[in-house]
Amino acid sequence: MRLSGLQTDVLVLYRALLKSAVAKSAQKGSDKAVKGTQSDLYQFVRQEFREKAMSIPKNDFRTIEHLLRYGHKQKKLLDMPGFTGASVVRK
Repeated sequence: MRLSGLQTDVLVLYRALLKSAVAKSAQKGSDKAVKGTQSDLYQFVRQEFREKAMSIPKNDFRTIEHLLRYGHKQKKLLDMPGFTGASVVRK
């Protein structure tokens, strides 16, 4: 099956965020990264993508493009050297 350009962009962002989450937890030197279990940041990225995938229709291009731009900004923030973690507030 061939993916559209938007689908490819989403997958590229997803993989990049997961790699950044793994790198950040390894950089922190946490025991979780050493033992091979998933960090909280890694799990957060996976959970957010799954929630958005379930709640947003596949043909809602405006929302998907907006979330892609937002995701790239978050990745830039995650890659900053001073970033140590994030807290999540659920409604």
